[in-house]
Formats: sequence, C-alpha cells, structure tokens
Amino acid sequence: MILYPIYRLVKDEIERVVEPRSGVYALIDPEGKVVYVGRSDTNLREELLKHLPEVEADPLIRKGAPQFFYFEHPSFVTEGYERQCILYHQFRPACNVEHPAKPFPYLKCPICLE
Repeated sequence: MILYPIYRLVKDEIERVVEPRSGVYALIDPEGKVVYVGRSDTNLREELLKHLPEVEADPLIRKGAPQFFYFEHPSFVTEGYERQCILYHQFRPACNVEHPAKPFPYLKCPICLE
C-alpha cells in the first residue's frame, strides 16, 4: 500500500490541509518509510502540530526524523482506530513501541483481533 497524498511536516501545511477533528496519521521519513502511526480522537491538527521537528517530545520520533505526513479523517472514532491498526500492522513503524490503544474497551483490532 502506498500512502497518498503526503504533505510536508511543517506548520503552514498542517494548518492548510488538516481539519481540527478526529483522524489518523502516519509520519514519514525522507526516504518514504513510515516511522510512526498515530490517531487523535478529537483534533488531528493539534496532534500533528505536536510532531513538528522543533517541538517533538518523543525521542524515538525525533530520531526517526519524519519530514512528511499522511492523514485521513474517518467519519467515526471506531473507524479511526481500525485504520490506525491497519496502518500499524502494514508498516510496523519503528517508533510505535506498542499496539494502538483502543478508544473503547469492546473494540478489537481488525488484523490481530486483540
């Protein structure tokens, strides 16, 4: 699976293309490798702004040096969790140290059924 479109991980680009609502994202390094997959159940724009290189708090993600991002705005939080799981299992990003967290305890991952 190829993620398309991808955008530059810069403030102006995030504010231009990402709506302030729930969503799923992938952070991508200069070689096109997905280094992290995440989700926001409330405001994806704010979540992505936390990953700008100058403010990134996670040392693993800083080391992965993402310069691009991909995102989706699924209609429901449950869809967002499913999409995050699919991206996580497909790309096995080095900066994701554990399986995506469930927004609701009754949900199961569509891939591993955890």
